[in-house]
Amino acid sequence: VLFEVRAEDARAFGDFTGSNIGRRMAIVLDGIIQTAPTLNSRITDSGQITGIADLDEAADTALVLRSGSLPIALTVEQISAIGPTLGQDSIAAGTRAAIIGGLAVVAFILAFYGPLFGGALTIGLVLVMLFIFGALAGLGAALTLPGLAGLVLTIGAAVDGNVISFERIREELRAGKGLRVAMRNGFGNSLSAIIDANVTTLLAAAALYQYTSGPVRGFAITLAIGLIAAMFVNIVVVPWLLDVASIRTKRTFMRPGYYTENLKVVKRAPLFLAVSGLLAVASIVLVSLVGLRLSTDFTGGTSVLLRVPDGTTVGDVRTVLDGPGFASVAGSSATIVEVIDPTVEGTLVTVRVGLTEGAESFSFALAEAANAEVLSSEFVGPAVGADLRRGAVLAVLVALGLILVYVGWRFWPNWVIALATVLAAVHDIGLTLGFLDAIRAEIGVPVLAALLFVVGYSLNDSIIISDRIRENLRKVRDRSYADVVDLSVSQTISRTLVTSGTTLLPVLALLFFGGSVLRDFSITLLVGIGIGTYSSVFVLAPIIVWFKTLQRRRRRARRTFA
Repeated sequence: VLFEVRAEDARAFGDFTGSNIGRRMAIVLDGIIQTAPTLNSRITDSGQITGIADLDEAADTALVLRSGSLPIALTVEQISAIGPTLGQDSIAAGTRAAIIGGLAVVAFILAFYGPLFGGALTIGLVLVMLFIFGALAGLGAALTLPGLAGLVLTIGAAVDGNVISFERIREELRAGKGLRVAMRNGFGNSLSAIIDANVTTLLAAAALYQYTSGPVRGFAITLAIGLIAAMFVNIVVVPWLLDVASIRTKRTFMRPGYYTENLKVVKRAPLFLAVSGLLAVASIVLVSLVGLRLSTDFTGGTSVLLRVPDGTTVGDVRTVLDGPGFASVAGSSATIVEVIDPTVEGTLVTVRVGLTEGAESFSFALAEAANAEVLSSEFVGPAVGADLRRGAVLAVLVALGLILVYVGWRFWPNWVIALATVLAAVHDIGLTLGFLDAIRAEIGVPVLAALLFVVGYSLNDSIIISDRIRENLRKVRDRSYADVVDLSVSQTISRTLVTSGTTLLPVLALLFFGGSVLRDFSITLLVGIGIGTYSSVFVLAPIIVWFKTLQRRRRRARRTFA
C-alpha cells in the first residue's frame, strides 16, 4: 500500500518516523489497532507498507488509511496485488528467458573470442551477476521488472567494456606485437573509453534515482550497482585473469575477427540523415495526432488481469461491464484486451478503467460476475501517475544536461562531439517512441524502464566512437577531419556489432520466452538497440562532421570580416 503525506505535514511526519526507526507504528481506527507495521526508514512525503499477507488485508489497510482519523492525514494512492499464479508463471518465464539468453551470450563470446579471452570474459560476467545479486540481497531490495532492464543493460556494459579492450588487443596483434605487450597496450588504451561510457550512464542513473520513485528508482539502483561491478571486473579482474593465464604461453588464442578501415559513412551522410529526418518527422506527427497509449501507471485507474473460462470473448466481458453494478465504474471507457501468453494456461483478458468512483475495488466483483479468476489487480491514484510522468521527464532532461556537461569537459575543445552525442540519444528516444506508438504498445513503467535503457545504450555506443575520434585526431595528421571520423567508425565497427549482438541475445530470449508480461518491454529494448546501433554509426558521425564544418566556416568568416 503506497501513501503520500501532505507537503505541510511531511517534515513533522519525517521527524516522528525518523526518531522511531525499528519500532512499530500503530494504525488505529475507533480505538482499535488495525495493524502495526515496522518503521524501516524515515518517511517524509511518501511511504509504503509491505509484507501484507494477502490482498484482502491490503485492501482493509488501505480503507483504514483512507477513512480513519489520524493526526496527519494520509491519502491512499496505489494498491497493487499479483496473485500467486501470475507471479509464479512470470518468475518461471523470466528465469527461463534469463538462462537461455545467458547461455546464448556465453556461447557467442566463446565462439568469437576463443577459450582464453572468451573464458575470462565469461568468468567476469558471472562475477558481475554475483556482485549485483549480493548487493541487492544485502540492501534487502526486490528485483522488479524495471530492475530487470537495468540488469540487461549491466550485462551489455560488462560485455562491452571487455569487447572494447579485446578489439584494441586485436589491433596490437595485427601490428605484430606479442600477446602480453598487446594486452598491456590494449587494456591501457581502452581505459578512457570504458570510464567515459560508464560514467555517463551512472549520471543518468543518479538523475533517475533523484527525480523518480518506486520501480523506476529500482532500475536506477540496479543499474548503478551493475555498472560499478562491471567497471571493477573490466578494469581489474579480467586483465588479471588473462595476465595469469598467458604467463607461460606464446599463443594468442585470439581469433582474427572482422576488421576494416574503409567504411565511408560521411560520404553517404545525406542519405542516412534524410532517412533519419523523415522517420523523426513521422514519429513527431504520429505522437502528436494519435498520442501515446499510456497505461494506468501514468493516467491513474485500475488494471485487472483475468483468467476467463474457455470460449469467453472480449464481447462477453464487455456485456458484464455494461450490466448493473459496473456501468458507473467502467462504462464505455473501459479498455478490454485479450492476452496471448503460452506460459499461462487458459484465456487471459485485461480490463482497464479510468479514475472513477469505486474503480479501486471492483476487480473481484467483476471476476465473480464473469466467472473468472483474478491473476493481478492494480489501482493507481492520479498523484502517482502525475508524479511518475513529471519525474521521468525531469530525470531524462537532467541526465542529458549532466551528460552534455561531462562529455563537453572530457572532449574539450571538441565540444561538438558532446552535442552530437546528446542529439543522437534524443534521436533514438524519439524514433523508439514513434515505433511504439505505431504498434499501439502500452507505455507503462516497464516500457519506461526500457526507454531509459535505450538512453543508456545509445550514450554508451556513441561515447565509444567519440572517444576513438578524439584519440585519432591527436594521432592522425595526414587526413581530413571527415576521413578521421570515417577511420574511427571503421575501427570501432567490430566492437559495435559484437556489443549489439551480445545485448540482443538476452533481449530476444525475453521476447520469445518471457511471456506477455515482458512482451512490450522486450520489443522496446529490441527496437531501441537497433536504432541506437544505427544512429551511433550513421547519425552521430555525420552530425559531428557537419558541426565541425559549420564551426570552421564561421571561423573563416570572422577572419575575413576582421
